Amino acid sequence: MISHLARIRADEETSLAITRDAVAIETNNQTTIEKMVALTKRWIKGLSEVQAYQSRLTRRHSFRPAALASFLQSIALSGSGLQYLIVRGSSIRLSPRAQAGAMPIGDAERLRVIVPVLPIADEISFWSDETS
Repeated sequence: MISHLARIRADEETSLAITRDAVAIETNNQTTIEKMVALTKRWIKGLSEVQAYQSRLTRRHSFRPAALASFLQSIALSGSGLQYLIVRGSSIRLSPRAQAGAMPIGDAERLRVIVPVLPIADEISFWSDETS
């Protein structure tokens, strides 16, 4: 399903069907179906915690996809480990040290998941809680 979603282009006709038992997506006569599975109580509690945490988040930065493209290409050169996102005007960079206004993002390599959505996104926002 994730692979299928990543290949969707803005000019493709796409249909999404959500039923009681499955989620199906179809593009160009290719259909992917993800069937429902029973979740344990532990999973349900965990998902509830995620919603509670997300309700405390505030938007810290928003970017146009073009502004993020070159920044995301430079991530490979930044090293691994805890990194901080620093935005000064139109400049986006990473730092291994906390600074005023810096947003911790963990290992910067995690941001690469954004790359496939850049061509179809209007805006990418970064959110964090007040303690970070």
